[in-house]
Amino acid sequence: MKQTKMRKNPTILLLNLALVACLMPAIVCAADIPVETLYAYDKHLPMNLKVEKADETAEYVKYHISLRSTHERTVTAFLALPKNAQPPYPILMLQHGINASKDEIFERYGNGLIKAGYAIFLMDGELHGERRSDVSDEIIRYPILLRDVFIQTVIDLRRAVDYLKTRDDLDTTRLTFVGFSLGSYEGTVFTSIDKRIKAVILVVCGSFEPTFAPLKMLPEYRELSVILDPARYIKKIAPRPLLMVNATQDAVIPKEGARKLFEVAEEPKEQIFVDEGHVISQEALVPIIVKWLDEISRK
Repeated sequence: MKQTKMRKNPTILLLNLALVACLMPAIVCAADIPVETLYAYDKHLPMNLKVEKADETAEYVKYHISLRSTHERTVTAFLALPKNAQPPYPILMLQHGINASKDEIFERYGNGLIKAGYAIFLMDGELHGERRSDVSDEIIRYPILLRDVFIQTVIDLRRAVDYLKTRDDLDTTRLTFVGFSLGSYEGTVFTSIDKRIKAVILVVCGSFEPTFAPLKMLPEYRELSVILDPARYIKKIAPRPLLMVNATQDAVIPKEGARKLFEVAEEPKEQIFVDEGHVISQEALVPIIVKWLDEISRK
């Protein structure tokens, strides 16, 4: 059978080359899309807000909050208002670490911060607290699941700020974020993106290396480090004030990693080490937070 040889049409060849040339900038741009786009969301998404009184003592009134976030997630949270102060109250957003919850952070630090005159907002991260599922205890075993939990929680924190900004009894011009362990990692990303946060406190936080150096064995390591490593984001907190509180006996976040992250951050910044373990006591932490916030409010 005789084969017919296809001739190359120079016009078509030129058109194909021109098409590739036109598409190349788009391909390059797609590859260079900022990782921050992972944390974008539709601000006009209906919030489906529910606010109910959960508890009242001589020191505070506590409300249970639920609101809608992206991917049809329902965010659960507490808002506690102090009775020893007058509105609008300065507000602290407290974010727990892995396998913890808003309830644990409230029990550990809530009373001390409320007595100092602060309103506090505490949110359950994705798959934590009231949002638990059958894989909640195994998040750390699944790197991609950990990534998804991280991204969703950062978006949920941004949605929470949308809610706090609607309240006249809160002074959101003094909105401070306080993150603990994984919450401080999430918070570094969150506060670098969301400029509505006016001051940042990272408790037991450190650079991705050497803290999570063993994850280098995983093929997903590069993606995880790009998304989770606070060293990639912490510079963007400036010029807002930053406080890092670390522990000398921390078996999770080594001093080397804590100091390395602090060095990357830009002024104004301060780092304080306390002689405790990964879970810092209320007696040690609350006075540090209150004193630092008082100092920056005078500047």
